[in-house]
Amino acid sequence: MAEITRGWPPKRRKDQAKNIRKSKAWESSTGPKTAEGKRICAQNALKHGLFTEQGQSLLRSLKAYEEILNRL
Repeated sequence: MAEITRGWPPKRRKDQAKNIRKSKAWESSTGPKTAEGKRICAQNALKHGLFTEQGQSLLRSLKAYEEILNRL
């Protein structure tokens, strides 16, 4: 039975690195230009951070706090 490996084989990894260096995609990556685009991008860390274990814990704590306030 053939062994199942994870990731790319060394030759494919080497070829992919060569293709990436050849295309130089990082030279055309400019990021947001407008103030609105910059504002939206600035929220990415918050948006994705809320899905982490710490973010979920924070959301649960806030919900519990809100329930306590509603009972008062």
